[in-house]
Amino acid sequence: MIKRVEGGFSLLELSVVLVVMGSVLSIATFSYGYVLRKVDQAKTARSMDEVQNALLTFVITNHRLPCADTDGNGYEGTGLPASCLSAQSDKAGGLPFKTLFLDSEPFDAAHHKFRYGVYRNSASSADLATNTERTGDAATTERFQNLDDFIQALRNAQGVSPLLATQVFVTGDGVSSGAIQCATNIVANVAYVLISGGDDDLDGLNGYLDGANGAFGGAVTCSESPFRVSSGLYDDQVMVESFVGLTGKLLKLPKRL
Repeated sequence: MIKRVEGGFSLLELSVVLVVMGSVLSIATFSYGYVLRKVDQAKTARSMDEVQNALLTFVITNHRLPCADTDGNGYEGTGLPASCLSAQSDKAGGLPFKTLFLDSEPFDAAHHKFRYGVYRNSASSADLATNTERTGDAATTERFQNLDDFIQALRNAQGVSPLLATQVFVTGDGVSSGAIQCATNIVANVAYVLISGGDDDLDGLNGYLDGANGAFGGAVTCSESPFRVSSGLYDDQVMVESFVGLTGKLLKLPKRL
């Protein structure tokens, strides 16, 4: 016999109601959390876009990209103010926001600092953090060490083969571009990379950055793919600029000084 409680509901009916209510609350909580994550991702993406615009402005003005901030003072390289060191250093670290003339240090939605890396291959005349004459113009001419020389450096970098683990690169996404494995799967070298740590340290390793991003900096130049999807162990956001993509943006300028 099914007993009824006060108000006319049986215990079985009450159990069903409680289960349904629990399911509704779980769905609502999941949906709310999902919306918040999407809002945070959008905020971080906007902040990364602002950094990209600052980097493009820096290239147009200085005919090079800045080095990474390797001592945490907001300037490229080491020291205050700093200049880039050799092409084998200062290519993976923090974002040099003071060198970029940003009013304040940009953060992602979780108030984490961005990581930044730049391609510096002097052996192939492709050190993107150095303004060097690459197109044969004489020092007495107005085209000496201008933006065309940086564009040439991008073209030189694009032609380098094989891909280099000693330069900034992205690994696979675990799906279409293969394994997430820095040691064996170099998918592409890039002009520069920006890394955001996401909301949480989901893999529990190396601070707020997840996966391969956790070790990024110094001599470690491997970044996660910008196409890796979020999971229970990964919520970082990665933005890269390819050699071809940056070349295209610069060639669209009305006049290259």
